[in-house]
Amino acid sequence: MNLLNLLKYQVGNNLVESLSHFLGDSPEKLQTALEITFPSVLHIFTQKAASEEGAYQVLHTVKEGKHDGSILSYLTGLFSGGSSPTSLISSGGQLTHHFIGQQKTNFVDIITQNSEVKRSSASTLLQISFPLILGVIGKQIENYKLDTYQLMELLSSQKEYLKNVVPPELIYTEQIEKTIPKVHEVNTSENSFSLNNFETVPNYIPWVIFFIGSITILSFGFYYSNFNNSNTNSPIVENSIQEEKNINQQKENHPQIKKNEKPTKKHSNNYVSPISNNTPIELKEQIAHILKSQQKGEFLILKDFKFHSNSYKITKESLSLIKDLSIELKKHPDASIDIHANIISKSIACKKSLIDLGISQHRIKTLKGEHPNITIYFN
Repeated sequence: MNLLNLLKYQVGNNLVESLSHFLGDSPEKLQTALEITFPSVLHIFTQKAASEEGAYQVLHTVKEGKHDGSILSYLTGLFSGGSSPTSLISSGGQLTHHFIGQQKTNFVDIITQNSEVKRSSASTLLQISFPLILGVIGKQIENYKLDTYQLMELLSSQKEYLKNVVPPELIYTEQIEKTIPKVHEVNTSENSFSLNNFETVPNYIPWVIFFIGSITILSFGFYYSNFNNSNTNSPIVENSIQEEKNINQQKENHPQIKKNEKPTKKHSNNYVSPISNNTPIELKEQIAHILKSQQKGEFLILKDFKFHSNSYKITKESLSLIKDLSIELKKHPDASIDIHANIISKSIACKKSLIDLGISQHRIKTLKGEHPNITIYFN
């Protein structure tokens, strides 16, 4: 499902003409500006929804702001003498500030430079793009009753359609705010250093630099060679090699990773089926034993942990295991766990259930593994 194509289909070609009359820029320039703005804003939401917390924030924004897609049906009329677009621009401004903050200036600069629309027009286009993109997202949430995890998958799938359409300068991440240099800010005064001024440097200077660099490289190579020769046969290196061999030998003999070996009662923590092979009481005792003995690195493979069909909602039987796990984790506040599953949404669903039961999210990591069953690692 390509959300950009859905948006283009919804707004139609008349939007550009209406915006041209409203903003005073040519339709050609506005078309170019929208081809930059729409993908860039959608990219912001794909980055935001890359985490569970971010996806929940997007979902909350859609529902609280009632972004159900209805705006798309009467959008053209707002800019062609119909209702006033002031409220749309105002709400879009609030969304812009909320999701990108001070980076708005950078976005406006890039849109202006690449499309040659006025800065005021670029600012307005950016502001109205946020409620429009949220409208498209909200329509899918409403039509398909998407939850947080399904929204994560929907927005993650958009990355394929955004390749090569978002300007590199607008590749946005929440952790790093990028400062986009402007051409007119480059110092080109006579006193600044540049390649154009290199001709003023005396002719012998490059040769001096080359000579010093060559000596430095040769000296470093001689030192590194002697260092390797003097340390290859040292006791420390020999012990490290032997230790690595011992670790590899232990891995080969370890029943947890030995191929085609069926786990036994002696290593019951290596393979646990809460429904078919173990009663809930036995399983709870095993979890309690691992946490009490502080056996870090131990894990439980939950063979029959189940989800409802066509969703990542945990079944009632499997949810009882999550409740037992939460009870034991509360008894051991220093313990943490990693939840592995071959589909990350399954791991996230388990984490969400544990958080709802009072376990801090900082004690739980969700990871994608190769095993088809839910696996709990104890740290």
